[in-house]
Amino acid sequence: MDDVDLVVVAAFDDRKNPQQIQVYKFDAAVVRDRFNAAYAARTKAKLLQKDNCGMWLSLDTINQHSPRSVGTGLADEYPPIAVYSIDELIAKNVDAHGFHGTSDYGRYRAPSSIAEVVDRARQQISALAGVDANAVKLELKIEY
Repeated sequence: MDDVDLVVVAAFDDRKNPQQIQVYKFDAAVVRDRFNAAYAARTKAKLLQKDNCGMWLSLDTINQHSPRSVGTGLADEYPPIAVYSIDELIAKNVDAHGFHGTSDYGRYRAPSSIAEVVDRARQQISALAGVDANAVKLELKIEY
C-alpha cells in the first residue's frame, strides 16, 4: 500500500443481515498508520504475523483492550461517501456484466469461482471510484 494515495472500501452494514453497502474513502496515509500501529501492537504481543499474509482491521471500533483492537474504527471516524440499499441494487439489476432488469435474470451467469467474484468486485469498485480496474487491489480472507 506504499504506492497509493487513496483507499476505497465497500462494506455491508450488518454481517448477519446486510441491508446496505457502505462505501468509504480514506487517505492512504491514515490507513497505513492504522495498519502500522496494529502490526506493531500484534508483534509486541507476540501474535504471529506471517509475511505476505493479509492483516485485517475492523472498520468498527473494537473495545477489547487487546492488540487486535489497535487501529480499528475508521468507519466510526469517517462517514461513508455513499450508501446503497442492497434491495434497490438488486431491483435495478445493473452490473458491469450486462445484467439489466429482472427479465434478464435467467441469462445472468453467476460467478463460478472466487477469483471471478473478486474480479467483478474489483471492476465495480473501480467504476465507483472512477479509476482503472488495474488500480484496484483487493485481498480476501476466509476464516473458518
